[in-house]
Amino acid sequence: MTKRVVKTWIKGSFLSLLFLLSLACEDDLNSVNADFIDSDIFETNNLENIEVQTQTTTIEKVNAVGLGEYLLGNSQETSFGRLQAAMASQVNLPSGGIRPSQKRYLKPEEVVSEIDTFFPVLGDISTRTLYSIDRKFDAVFLVMPYHASTSHESGEQRSYQLDSVYGESNASLKITASQLGEFLSLQDPTGPAEANAYYSNRDFEAAVPFERVLGEKEFVPSPTDTVVYFDRHFSTKTIKDSILVANAAPFIAIPLNMDASYFKTEFLDDFILTSDDTQLDRFAENEDFTRFFKGVYIETNEETTTLLSLPITNAYLSFNYTDYITATIEDNTTIVLDTVFREEKLSLNTINVNTYDHNHDQSSEEDVATKLYVQGTGGYDVTVDLFTNRSIASLREEANKEGEEWLINEASLKLFVHKEYEDRISYPYPDDGDWDLQRSNVILFLYRQPTDAAGIQLLDYFSNSPFYSVQGILRYDSETEDYYYKFYLTDYITNLLQDEDSNTDDIDPMVVKTYVSGDNPSTNSDTSVDSKNWQHRGVVLDASKTEFKLNYSKQN
Repeated sequence: MTKRVVKTWIKGSFLSLLFLLSLACEDDLNSVNADFIDSDIFETNNLENIEVQTQTTTIEKVNAVGLGEYLLGNSQETSFGRLQAAMASQVNLPSGGIRPSQKRYLKPEEVVSEIDTFFPVLGDISTRTLYSIDRKFDAVFLVMPYHASTSHESGEQRSYQLDSVYGESNASLKITASQLGEFLSLQDPTGPAEANAYYSNRDFEAAVPFERVLGEKEFVPSPTDTVVYFDRHFSTKTIKDSILVANAAPFIAIPLNMDASYFKTEFLDDFILTSDDTQLDRFAENEDFTRFFKGVYIETNEETTTLLSLPITNAYLSFNYTDYITATIEDNTTIVLDTVFREEKLSLNTINVNTYDHNHDQSSEEDVATKLYVQGTGGYDVTVDLFTNRSIASLREEANKEGEEWLINEASLKLFVHKEYEDRISYPYPDDGDWDLQRSNVILFLYRQPTDAAGIQLLDYFSNSPFYSVQGILRYDSETEDYYYKFYLTDYITNLLQDEDSNTDDIDPMVVKTYVSGDNPSTNSDTSVDSKNWQHRGVVLDASKTEFKLNYSKQN
Protein backbone atom coordinates (compact mmCIF):
# COMPACT_ATOMS: atom_id res chain seq x y z
CA MET A 1 0.00 0.00 0.00
CA THR A 2 1.47 3.38 -1.00
CA LYS A 3 1.73 6.33 1.37
CA ARG A 4 -0.99 8.17 -0.50
CA VAL A 5 -3.34 5.17 -0.17
CA VAL A 6 -2.52 4.77 3.51
CA LYS A 7 -3.20 8.43 4.21
CA THR A 8 -6.47 8.26 2.30
CA TRP A 9 -7.56 5.17 4.23
CA ILE A 10 -6.71 6.69 7.57
CA LYS A 11 -8.48 9.93 6.73
CA GLY A 12 -11.49 7.95 5.61
CA SER A 13 -11.53 6.12 8.94
CA PHE A 14 -11.60 9.48 10.66
CA LEU A 15 -14.78 10.67 8.97
CA SER A 16 -17.22 8.99 11.32
CA LEU A 17 -15.19 10.07 14.34
CA LEU A 18 -15.02 13.63 13.09
CA PHE A 19 -18.75 13.70 12.47
CA LEU A 20 -19.54 12.47 15.99
CA LEU A 21 -16.89 14.44 17.82
CA SER A 22 -16.79 17.74 15.97
CA LEU A 23 -19.47 19.16 18.24
CA ALA A 24 -17.11 18.73 21.14
CA CYS A 25 -14.18 20.37 19.37
CA GLU A 26 -12.92 23.40 21.18
CA ASP A 27 -14.00 26.60 19.40
CA ASP A 28 -15.58 24.63 16.52
CA LEU A 29 -12.23 23.90 14.87
CA ASN A 30 -12.03 21.90 11.67
CA SER A 31 -9.56 19.54 13.32
CA VAL A 32 -9.64 16.91 16.07
CA ASN A 33 -8.55 17.92 19.55
CA ALA A 34 -5.96 16.07 21.56
CA ASP A 35 -6.79 12.64 23.01
CA PHE A 36 -9.98 12.22 20.92
CA ILE A 37 -8.52 9.38 18.94
CA ASP A 38 -7.15 6.64 21.18
CA SER A 39 -8.13 3.09 20.28
CA ASP A 40 -6.67 -0.27 19.30
CA ILE A 41 -6.36 0.96 15.71
CA PHE A 42 -4.85 4.39 16.37
CA GLU A 43 -2.21 5.56 18.78
CA THR A 44 -2.45 9.18 19.93
CA ASN A 45 0.62 11.07 21.14
CA ASN A 46 1.79 14.53 22.08
CA LEU A 47 5.08 15.71 20.66
CA GLU A 48 6.98 16.62 23.81
CA ASN A 49 9.79 19.06 24.59
CA ILE A 50 9.30 21.35 21.61
CA GLU A 51 11.39 24.44 22.24
CA VAL A 52 10.00 27.76 21.06
CA GLN A 53 12.09 30.93 20.97
CA THR A 54 10.41 34.33 21.21
CA GLN A 55 11.83 37.82 20.89
CA THR A 56 10.47 41.36 20.88
CA THR A 57 11.16 43.25 17.64
CA THR A 58 11.09 47.03 17.41
CA ILE A 59 9.13 48.26 14.39
CA GLU A 60 10.50 51.36 12.69
CA LYS A 61 7.74 51.94 10.14
CA VAL A 62 4.46 50.57 8.80
CA ASN A 63 2.35 51.26 5.72
CA ALA A 64 0.42 54.40 6.67
CA VAL A 65 -1.97 55.20 3.80
CA GLY A 66 -5.52 53.90 3.36
CA LEU A 67 -5.96 53.02 7.03
CA GLY A 68 -9.13 52.01 8.83
CA GLU A 69 -8.50 54.55 11.58
CA TYR A 70 -6.40 57.74 11.82
CA LEU A 71 -4.72 58.93 15.00
CA LEU A 72 -3.83 62.45 16.09
CA GLY A 73 -2.07 63.43 19.30
CA ASN A 74 0.17 61.75 21.85
CA SER A 75 0.14 58.75 24.13
CA GLN A 76 2.58 57.71 26.85
CA GLU A 77 2.89 54.25 28.41
CA THR A 78 5.70 52.93 30.57
CA SER A 79 5.71 49.60 28.73
CA PHE A 80 5.79 51.01 25.20
CA GLY A 81 7.17 54.57 25.32
CA ARG A 82 5.77 57.73 23.76
CA LEU A 83 3.82 57.88 20.52
CA GLN A 84 3.17 61.11 18.57
CA ALA A 85 0.70 60.83 15.70
CA ALA A 86 0.05 63.40 12.96
CA MET A 87 -1.77 63.35 9.62
CA ALA A 88 -1.20 64.51 6.05
CA SER A 89 -4.29 64.78 3.84
CA GLN A 90 -5.05 65.70 0.27
CA VAL A 91 -7.78 68.34 -0.15
CA ASN A 92 -10.29 67.85 -2.97
CA LEU A 93 -12.72 70.06 -4.83
CA PRO A 94 -16.47 69.67 -4.35
CA SER A 95 -18.15 67.51 -6.95
CA GLY A 96 -18.37 69.60 -10.11
CA GLY A 97 -15.78 72.11 -8.95
CA ILE A 98 -16.20 75.54 -7.38
CA ARG A 99 -19.26 77.56 -8.37
CA PRO A 100 -18.04 80.41 -10.58
CA SER A 101 -19.46 83.89 -10.23
CA GLN A 102 -21.46 85.49 -13.05
CA LYS A 103 -20.52 88.87 -14.39
CA ARG A 104 -22.01 89.54 -17.83
CA TYR A 105 -22.88 92.53 -19.99
CA LEU A 106 -26.36 92.21 -21.46
CA LYS A 107 -27.60 93.85 -24.66
CA PRO A 108 -30.90 95.75 -24.10
CA GLU A 109 -34.02 93.77 -24.99
CA GLU A 110 -32.04 91.10 -26.86
CA VAL A 111 -30.38 88.86 -24.29
CA VAL A 112 -32.26 87.04 -21.58
CA SER A 113 -30.13 85.10 -19.12
CA GLU A 114 -31.02 82.67 -16.37
CA ILE A 115 -30.47 85.39 -13.85
CA ASP A 116 -33.36 87.39 -15.32
CA THR A 117 -35.73 84.66 -14.26
CA PHE A 118 -34.60 84.76 -10.64
CA PHE A 119 -34.03 88.50 -10.30
CA PRO A 120 -36.51 90.40 -12.51
CA VAL A 121 -36.41 94.21 -12.28
CA LEU A 122 -39.96 95.42 -11.67
CA GLY A 123 -41.63 98.65 -12.68
CA ASP A 124 -41.04 100.75 -15.78
CA ILE A 125 -37.35 99.83 -16.14
CA SER A 126 -37.04 97.92 -19.40
CA THR A 127 -33.31 97.31 -19.71
CA ARG A 128 -30.56 95.93 -17.47
CA THR A 129 -27.08 96.71 -18.77
CA LEU A 130 -24.99 94.75 -16.23
CA TYR A 131 -25.41 92.07 -13.64
CA SER A 132 -22.61 91.63 -11.12
CA ILE A 133 -21.77 89.23 -8.31
CA ASP A 134 -19.23 90.59 -5.86
CA ARG A 135 -17.79 88.10 -3.40
CA LYS A 136 -16.59 88.81 0.11
CA PHE A 137 -14.40 86.39 2.05
CA ASP A 138 -15.84 85.37 5.45
CA ALA A 139 -13.99 82.40 7.02
CA VAL A 140 -12.32 79.04 6.40
CA PHE A 141 -12.40 76.16 8.88
CA LEU A 142 -10.89 72.70 8.94
CA VAL A 143 -13.84 70.59 10.18
CA MET A 144 -13.00 67.18 11.69
CA PRO A 145 -15.85 65.12 13.21
CA TYR A 146 -15.23 62.91 16.24
CA HIS A 147 -16.16 59.28 16.57
CA ALA A 148 -19.20 59.76 18.82
CA SER A 149 -22.30 57.85 19.86
CA THR A 150 -25.66 58.88 21.22
CA SER A 151 -28.63 57.26 22.89
CA HIS A 152 -31.85 59.12 23.53
CA GLU A 153 -35.55 58.51 23.65
CA SER A 154 -37.85 59.89 20.98
CA GLY A 155 -38.58 63.52 21.69
CA GLU A 156 -35.61 63.98 24.01
CA GLN A 157 -32.74 66.30 23.23
CA ARG A 158 -29.90 64.45 21.53
CA SER A 159 -26.66 64.20 23.51
CA TYR A 160 -23.35 62.58 22.56
CA GLN A 161 -20.37 60.90 24.12
CA LEU A 162 -16.92 60.80 22.49
CA ASP A 163 -15.80 57.26 21.68
CA SER A 164 -12.21 57.78 20.63
CA VAL A 165 -10.38 60.08 23.01
CA TYR A 166 -7.58 58.25 24.83
CA GLY A 167 -5.27 59.33 27.63
CA GLU A 168 -5.85 62.72 29.25
CA SER A 169 -9.43 63.41 28.24
CA ASN A 170 -9.57 66.77 30.06
CA ALA A 171 -6.23 68.17 28.93
CA SER A 172 -5.98 71.20 26.66
CA LEU A 173 -4.91 70.13 23.17
CA LYS A 174 -3.41 72.45 20.58
CA ILE A 175 -3.86 71.48 16.93
CA THR A 176 -1.93 73.16 14.12
CA ALA A 177 -2.83 72.88 10.43
CA SER A 178 -0.17 73.68 7.81
CA GLN A 179 -0.31 73.71 4.02
CA LEU A 180 1.68 70.84 2.51
CA GLY A 181 4.46 71.63 0.08
CA GLU A 182 4.34 68.09 -1.27
CA PHE A 183 1.80 66.73 -3.73
CA LEU A 184 0.29 63.46 -2.47
CA SER A 185 -0.13 60.71 -5.03
CA LEU A 186 -0.85 57.00 -4.95
CA GLN A 187 1.28 56.66 -8.12
CA ASP A 188 5.03 57.14 -8.11
CA PRO A 189 5.67 60.59 -9.68
CA THR A 190 8.87 59.29 -11.31
CA GLY A 191 7.08 56.26 -12.74
CA PRO A 192 3.28 56.56 -12.85
CA ALA A 193 2.87 52.86 -13.54
CA GLU A 194 4.32 52.10 -10.09
CA ALA A 195 2.47 52.45 -6.78
CA ASN A 196 3.66 55.14 -4.38
CA ALA A 197 4.22 54.12 -0.76
CA TYR A 198 3.83 56.28 2.33
CA TYR A 199 5.23 54.98 5.59
CA SER A 200 4.57 56.08 9.14
CA ASN A 201 8.09 57.46 9.71
CA ARG A 202 7.90 59.97 6.84
CA ASP A 203 8.89 63.53 7.77
CA PHE A 204 6.73 65.62 5.43
CA GLU A 205 8.17 68.98 6.44
CA ALA A 206 11.77 67.80 6.00
CA ALA A 207 10.98 66.23 2.62
CA VAL A 208 9.33 69.37 1.22
CA PRO A 209 8.94 72.47 3.47
CA PHE A 210 5.39 73.51 4.29
CA GLU A 211 3.93 76.42 2.33
CA ARG A 212 2.49 78.17 5.39
CA VAL A 213 0.79 77.68 8.74
CA LEU A 214 -2.93 77.93 8.04
CA GLY A 215 -4.39 77.94 11.52
CA GLU A 216 -4.25 76.78 15.14
CA LYS A 217 -6.73 75.96 17.85
CA GLU A 218 -6.37 75.14 21.53
CA PHE A 219 -9.27 73.30 23.15
CA VAL A 220 -10.40 70.45 25.40
CA PRO A 221 -12.23 67.69 23.48
CA SER A 222 -15.91 67.88 24.37
CA PRO A 223 -19.10 66.11 23.22
CA THR A 224 -20.91 69.46 23.33
CA ASP A 225 -18.78 70.95 20.53
CA THR A 226 -21.59 70.60 18.01
CA VAL A 227 -21.57 74.07 16.42
CA VAL A 228 -19.08 76.78 15.49
CA TYR A 229 -20.04 80.43 14.93
CA PHE A 230 -18.37 82.97 12.68
CA ASP A 231 -18.99 86.44 11.26
CA ARG A 232 -20.63 87.12 7.90
CA HIS A 233 -20.12 90.46 6.19
CA PHE A 234 -23.66 91.52 5.40
CA SER A 235 -23.83 94.87 3.62
CA THR A 236 -22.54 97.45 6.09
CA LYS A 237 -22.92 95.25 9.17
CA THR A 238 -21.72 91.91 10.53
CA ILE A 239 -24.00 89.03 11.45
CA LYS A 240 -23.40 85.58 12.95
CA ASP A 241 -23.55 82.37 10.97
CA SER A 242 -22.81 78.79 12.04
CA ILE A 243 -21.51 75.39 10.89
CA LEU A 244 -22.98 72.06 11.95
CA VAL A 245 -22.33 68.52 10.74
CA ALA A 246 -24.80 65.67 10.18
CA ASN A 247 -27.12 64.93 13.12
CA ALA A 248 -25.59 67.87 15.01
CA ALA A 249 -22.74 65.56 16.03
CA PRO A 250 -19.62 66.92 17.80
CA PHE A 251 -16.60 68.01 15.77
CA ILE A 252 -13.36 69.99 15.88
CA ALA A 253 -13.28 73.25 13.93
CA ILE A 254 -9.86 74.85 13.36
CA PRO A 255 -10.09 78.41 11.98
CA LEU A 256 -7.69 78.85 9.05
CA ASN A 257 -7.77 82.66 9.00
CA MET A 258 -4.14 83.17 10.03
CA ASP A 259 -3.46 84.06 6.40
CA ALA A 260 -6.83 85.43 5.32
CA SER A 261 -5.28 87.39 2.45
CA TYR A 262 -4.06 84.12 0.92
CA PHE A 263 -7.56 82.64 0.81
CA LYS A 264 -9.00 85.86 -0.60
CA THR A 265 -6.35 86.39 -3.28
CA GLU A 266 -5.54 82.83 -4.32
CA PHE A 267 -9.02 81.36 -3.88
CA LEU A 268 -11.93 83.77 -3.81
CA ASP A 269 -10.62 86.32 -6.31
CA ASP A 270 -9.97 83.53 -8.80
CA PHE A 271 -13.39 81.91 -8.53
CA ILE A 272 -14.69 84.41 -11.11
CA LEU A 273 -15.09 83.76 -14.80
CA THR A 274 -12.37 85.13 -17.04
CA SER A 275 -13.16 87.59 -19.83
CA ASP A 276 -13.85 84.75 -22.27
CA ASP A 277 -16.34 83.17 -19.86
CA THR A 278 -14.09 80.22 -18.90
CA GLN A 279 -13.34 79.26 -15.34
CA LEU A 280 -9.80 78.79 -14.08
CA ASP A 281 -8.89 75.12 -14.46
CA ARG A 282 -7.69 74.71 -10.90
CA PHE A 283 -11.22 75.30 -9.58
CA ALA A 284 -12.94 73.12 -12.15
CA GLU A 285 -10.75 69.98 -12.29
CA ASN A 286 -9.60 68.21 -9.13
CA GLU A 287 -6.29 67.10 -10.65
CA ASP A 288 -5.32 70.72 -11.26
CA PHE A 289 -6.58 71.87 -7.88
CA THR A 290 -4.59 69.29 -5.88
CA ARG A 291 -1.41 70.50 -7.56
CA PHE A 292 -2.27 74.08 -6.63
CA PHE A 293 -3.38 73.36 -3.06
CA LYS A 294 -1.54 70.15 -2.23
CA GLY A 295 -3.12 69.41 1.11
CA VAL A 296 -2.88 69.95 4.86
CA TYR A 297 -0.63 68.57 7.59
CA ILE A 298 -2.33 68.29 10.99
CA GLU A 299 -0.34 67.95 14.21
CA THR A 300 -0.66 68.60 17.94
CA ASN A 301 1.52 70.04 20.68
CA GLU A 302 3.85 67.64 22.46
CA GLU A 303 2.97 68.61 26.04
CA THR A 304 -0.26 66.65 26.41
CA THR A 305 -0.84 62.91 26.33
CA THR A 306 -4.20 63.00 24.58
CA LEU A 307 -4.70 60.78 21.55
CA LEU A 308 -7.66 61.14 19.20
CA SER A 309 -8.97 58.66 16.67
CA LEU A 310 -10.73 60.62 13.94
CA PRO A 311 -12.79 59.66 10.86
CA ILE A 312 -10.58 61.88 8.71
CA THR A 313 -12.30 60.80 5.48
CA ASN A 314 -15.37 62.69 6.79
CA ALA A 315 -13.34 65.86 7.39
CA TYR A 316 -13.42 68.86 5.07
CA LEU A 317 -12.40 72.48 4.59
CA SER A 318 -15.40 74.76 4.98
CA PHE A 319 -14.77 77.82 2.75
CA ASN A 320 -17.33 80.53 3.48
CA TYR A 321 -18.02 83.69 1.48
CA THR A 322 -20.91 86.00 0.64
CA ASP A 323 -22.29 86.83 -2.83
CA TYR A 324 -23.66 90.36 -3.33
CA ILE A 325 -25.82 90.21 -6.47
CA THR A 326 -26.45 93.61 -8.06
CA ALA A 327 -27.71 95.01 -11.34
CA THR A 328 -26.81 98.23 -13.11
CA ILE A 329 -29.80 99.67 -14.94
CA GLU A 330 -30.25 102.13 -17.80
CA ASP A 331 -29.54 105.25 -15.80
CA ASN A 332 -26.36 103.63 -14.31
CA THR A 333 -28.08 103.18 -11.00
CA THR A 334 -27.03 100.05 -9.06
CA ILE A 335 -29.69 98.06 -7.30
CA VAL A 336 -29.16 95.10 -4.91
CA LEU A 337 -30.94 91.97 -6.06
CA ASP A 338 -29.87 89.55 -3.32
CA THR A 339 -27.25 88.65 -0.72
CA VAL A 340 -26.40 84.92 -0.66
CA PHE A 341 -24.27 83.11 1.93
CA ARG A 342 -22.07 80.47 0.30
CA GLU A 343 -20.11 77.50 1.63
CA GLU A 344 -17.77 75.34 -0.46
CA LYS A 345 -16.81 72.01 1.12
CA LEU A 346 -13.38 70.74 0.10
CA SER A 347 -13.15 67.13 1.31
CA LEU A 348 -10.28 65.11 2.77
CA ASN A 349 -11.58 61.77 1.54
CA THR A 350 -9.00 60.60 -1.00
CA ILE A 351 -5.40 60.30 0.24
CA ASN A 352 -4.68 60.37 3.96
CA VAL A 353 -1.40 59.40 5.62
CA ASN A 354 -0.74 58.85 9.32
CA THR A 355 2.74 59.56 10.68
CA TYR A 356 3.93 57.95 13.92
CA ASP A 357 6.92 59.19 15.90
CA HIS A 358 7.60 56.39 18.39
CA ASN A 359 10.55 56.78 20.76
CA HIS A 360 10.41 53.15 22.00
CA ASP A 361 11.59 54.36 25.40
CA GLN A 362 11.30 51.55 27.96
CA SER A 363 13.83 52.99 30.40
CA SER A 364 11.21 53.02 33.19
CA GLU A 365 10.14 49.43 32.54
CA GLU A 366 11.51 46.75 34.86
CA ASP A 367 12.64 43.27 33.83
CA VAL A 368 12.34 43.94 30.10
CA ALA A 369 14.12 40.68 29.27
CA THR A 370 11.36 38.64 30.92
CA LYS A 371 8.63 40.25 28.83
CA LEU A 372 7.41 40.33 25.25
CA TYR A 373 5.90 43.55 23.90
CA VAL A 374 3.23 43.79 21.21
CA GLN A 375 1.93 47.17 20.07
CA GLY A 376 0.79 48.58 16.74
CA THR A 377 1.49 51.99 15.13
CA GLY A 378 5.16 51.25 14.58
CA GLY A 379 5.58 49.88 18.11
CA TYR A 380 6.60 46.28 18.70
CA ASP A 381 6.05 42.80 17.27
CA VAL A 382 7.08 39.42 18.66
CA THR A 383 9.03 36.95 16.55
CA VAL A 384 8.32 33.26 17.22
CA ASP A 385 10.67 30.48 16.06
CA LEU A 386 9.15 26.99 16.23
CA PHE A 387 11.09 23.70 16.53
CA THR A 388 14.33 25.41 17.55
CA ASN A 389 15.60 22.19 19.17
CA ARG A 390 14.19 19.74 16.62
CA SER A 391 15.21 18.95 13.05
CA ILE A 392 12.25 19.60 10.76
CA ALA A 393 13.71 17.28 8.14
CA SER A 394 13.99 14.36 10.58
CA LEU A 395 10.56 15.11 12.05
CA ARG A 396 9.10 15.14 8.57
CA GLU A 397 10.70 11.78 7.86
CA GLU A 398 9.26 10.32 11.06
CA ALA A 399 5.79 11.73 10.34
CA ASN A 400 5.76 10.09 6.89
CA LYS A 401 7.16 6.68 7.87
CA GLU A 402 5.58 3.89 5.85
CA GLY A 403 2.44 2.61 7.61
CA GLU A 404 2.70 5.10 10.51
CA GLU A 405 1.81 8.37 8.83
CA TRP A 406 0.84 11.04 11.29
CA LEU A 407 -2.48 12.82 11.25
CA ILE A 408 -2.24 16.08 13.15
CA ASN A 409 -5.16 16.38 15.55
CA GLU A 410 -4.16 19.75 16.92
CA ALA A 411 -1.23 22.12 16.79
CA SER A 412 -1.55 25.24 18.89
CA LEU A 413 0.51 28.09 20.28
CA LYS A 414 -0.27 29.78 23.59
CA LEU A 415 1.09 33.18 24.62
CA PHE A 416 0.44 34.25 28.21
CA VAL A 417 -0.15 37.79 29.42
CA HIS A 418 2.50 38.88 31.91
CA LYS A 419 1.17 39.03 35.46
CA GLU A 420 2.31 42.64 35.90
CA TYR A 421 0.17 43.68 32.95
CA GLU A 422 -3.07 41.91 33.91
CA ASP A 423 -4.44 44.93 35.80
CA ARG A 424 -4.47 46.86 32.49
CA ILE A 425 -6.80 44.40 30.78
CA SER A 426 -10.04 46.17 29.92
CA TYR A 427 -12.41 43.46 31.09
CA PRO A 428 -11.93 40.37 33.24
CA TYR A 429 -13.26 37.12 31.88
CA PRO A 430 -17.07 37.33 32.26
CA ASP A 431 -18.81 34.67 34.31
CA ASP A 432 -21.35 34.04 31.57
CA GLY A 433 -18.64 33.42 28.96
CA ASP A 434 -19.63 36.41 26.85
CA TRP A 435 -16.71 36.60 24.42
CA ASP A 436 -17.92 39.91 23.01
CA LEU A 437 -16.44 41.60 26.07
CA GLN A 438 -13.13 39.92 25.40
CA ARG A 439 -12.98 41.40 21.94
CA SER A 440 -12.84 44.89 23.38
CA ASN A 441 -9.30 44.06 24.48
CA VAL A 442 -6.32 43.94 22.15
CA ILE A 443 -6.60 41.12 19.59
CA LEU A 444 -3.38 39.55 18.31
CA PHE A 445 -2.57 38.22 14.86
CA LEU A 446 -0.07 35.53 13.83
CA TYR A 447 1.50 35.14 10.40
CA ARG A 448 4.61 33.86 8.62
CA GLN A 449 7.36 36.30 7.77
CA PRO A 450 9.82 35.31 5.02
CA THR A 451 13.06 37.26 4.77
CA ASP A 452 12.78 40.44 2.66
CA ALA A 453 9.20 39.73 1.57
CA ALA A 454 5.64 40.46 2.59
CA GLY A 455 4.07 38.45 5.39
CA ILE A 456 2.13 35.29 4.50
CA GLN A 457 -1.22 34.17 5.92
CA LEU A 458 -1.42 30.91 7.82
CA LEU A 459 -3.43 28.13 6.22
CA ASP A 460 -5.56 27.94 9.35
CA TYR A 461 -7.01 31.40 8.69
CA PHE A 462 -8.59 30.02 5.54
CA SER A 463 -9.95 26.76 6.95
CA ASN A 464 -11.18 28.00 10.34
CA SER A 465 -14.03 30.49 10.08
CA PRO A 466 -15.12 32.86 11.41
CA PHE A 467 -11.75 34.40 12.23
CA TYR A 468 -12.65 35.78 15.66
CA SER A 469 -13.89 32.45 16.99
CA VAL A 470 -10.56 30.68 16.68
CA GLN A 471 -7.61 33.05 16.63
CA GLY A 472 -6.01 35.78 18.64
CA ILE A 473 -8.69 36.83 21.16
CA LEU A 474 -7.91 37.24 24.84
CA ARG A 475 -8.89 34.21 26.92
CA TYR A 476 -8.94 33.33 30.59
CA ASP A 477 -8.17 30.05 32.40
CA SER A 478 -10.31 29.99 35.55
CA GLU A 479 -8.21 27.18 37.07
CA THR A 480 -4.79 28.77 36.68
CA GLU A 481 -6.15 32.36 36.63
CA ASP A 482 -4.05 33.08 33.56
CA TYR A 483 -4.93 35.39 30.69
CA TYR A 484 -3.63 34.10 27.39
CA TYR A 485 -3.87 34.16 23.61
CA LYS A 486 -4.17 30.96 21.62
CA PHE A 487 -3.47 30.33 17.93
CA TYR A 488 -4.24 27.15 16.03
CA LEU A 489 -1.60 25.97 13.54
CA THR A 490 -3.06 22.56 12.73
CA ASP A 491 -3.29 22.97 8.97
CA TYR A 492 0.02 24.82 8.76
CA ILE A 493 1.91 22.08 10.66
CA THR A 494 0.12 19.34 8.69
CA ASN A 495 1.24 20.93 5.44
CA LEU A 496 4.77 21.48 6.78
CA LEU A 497 5.22 17.83 7.77
CA GLN A 498 3.62 16.44 4.61
CA ASP A 499 5.97 18.39 2.34
CA GLU A 500 7.88 15.23 1.36
CA ASP A 501 9.83 17.02 -1.37
CA SER A 502 11.60 19.20 1.19
CA ASN A 503 14.53 18.02 3.24
CA THR A 504 15.50 21.37 4.72
CA ASP A 505 15.28 22.51 8.32
CA ASP A 506 14.59 26.10 7.28
CA ILE A 507 11.12 27.43 7.99
CA ASP A 508 9.84 30.98 8.09
CA PRO A 509 9.65 32.56 11.54
CA MET A 510 6.23 33.54 12.86
CA VAL A 511 5.34 37.09 13.83
CA VAL A 512 2.75 38.18 16.39
CA LYS A 513 1.31 41.67 15.89
CA THR A 514 -1.73 43.59 17.09
CA TYR A 515 -4.70 42.82 14.88
CA VAL A 516 -6.44 45.45 12.78
CA SER A 517 -9.36 44.93 10.44
CA GLY A 518 -8.18 43.62 7.10
CA ASP A 519 -5.40 41.43 8.51
CA ASN A 520 -7.36 38.21 8.12
CA PRO A 521 -7.81 37.03 4.52
CA SER A 522 -10.92 38.12 2.65
CA THR A 523 -10.63 35.56 -0.17
CA ASN A 524 -8.73 32.34 -0.85
CA SER A 525 -6.24 34.29 -2.95
CA ASP A 526 -5.62 36.89 -0.24
CA THR A 527 -2.39 35.35 1.05
CA SER A 528 -0.20 38.37 1.87
CA VAL A 529 -0.19 40.40 5.09
CA ASP A 530 0.13 44.18 4.87
CA SER A 531 2.11 46.11 7.48
CA LYS A 532 -0.71 48.65 8.04
CA ASN A 533 -1.38 49.08 11.73
CA TRP A 534 -3.25 51.80 13.61
CA GLN A 535 -3.79 49.95 16.92
CA HIS A 536 -1.99 52.17 19.45
CA ARG A 537 -2.79 49.88 22.35
CA GLY A 538 -0.65 46.89 23.17
CA VAL A 539 -0.15 43.96 25.52
CA VAL A 540 2.83 42.64 27.51
CA LEU A 541 3.37 38.89 27.35
CA ASP A 542 5.40 36.53 29.54
CA ALA A 543 8.61 35.56 27.73
CA SER A 544 9.07 32.43 29.88
CA LYS A 545 5.64 30.92 29.44
CA THR A 546 5.03 30.27 25.72
CA GLU A 547 3.50 26.84 25.03
CA PHE A 548 3.50 24.98 21.72
CA LYS A 549 1.38 21.83 21.59
CA LEU A 550 1.34 19.21 18.85
CA ASN A 551 -0.97 16.22 19.15
CA TYR A 552 -1.06 13.56 16.44
CA SER A 553 -2.40 10.06 15.76
CA LYS A 554 -0.86 7.25 13.81
CA GLN A 555 -1.86 3.68 12.98
CA ASN A 556 -0.81 0.99 15.50
